[in-house]
Amino acid sequence: MAIQAIVKRLPSLEKWRSFTLIGTSFPETMGGIKIGAEAVPRYEWRLYKLLVAGFKREGLRLPTFGDYAISHPRVLVLDMRVVKPSATIRYTIDDGWYIVKGKNVRDHGFEQYRSLSEKVLVSPHYCDSGYSWGDEYIMKCNNGSGKTGNLMVWRQVGTNHHVEKVIQDLASFYASSDVL
Repeated sequence: MAIQAIVKRLPSLEKWRSFTLIGTSFPETMGGIKIGAEAVPRYEWRLYKLLVAGFKREGLRLPTFGDYAISHPRVLVLDMRVVKPSATIRYTIDDGWYIVKGKNVRDHGFEQYRSLSEKVLVSPHYCDSGYSWGDEYIMKCNNGSGKTGNLMVWRQVGTNHHVEKVIQDLASFYASSDVL
C-alpha cells in the first residue's frame, strides 16, 4: 500500500511523541443531502482499520485515529441573514453517518426536530438513550420531554454521540483484533 511506503520513509518515527492519521469524508455542505434520511460512508474510519492491519503486518508503528467529527474541516463563511439552513441530525454509525435532514429552519422552525428524532430512534442505528448525552437528547426531543434545541445544540448532540461512538469503536477494534 502506498501509505505504508510513505510511513516507512518517515525519519525517526519511533522517536516521535505521537503519530496520528486524521481525515474526513464528511460532506462539506448539507446541500447534496436530500430531505429524509441517508447513510454517508465514513471512508476515513474504513481506511484506518485497513491501514492498521497492514501496518501491523509490516511491523510499522501503529497510528492513533483522528477525524473531524460531524463537520467538514473547511469552514464556510456564510451570511446567516440570507442562508436558510436545514434542520439536520448527524448521527455517527458503524462505518458512516446517518444523516436525517428536514426543511429549512427559518421557514419551518425547530419543532421538526421531534419527527427527525423519531427517524433516528426507529432506525436500526440508534444506540440507546443511555449511550450518550446526545442519544438521550434525541429520545427526549422525540417524546416531548425535552426541547427541540437550535442548530448549535444539534451540533453538540451529534458531536457528543460521535465522540462516544468513536471511543467505543476504537476500543472494540483493538480488543477484537490481533492488532496489538
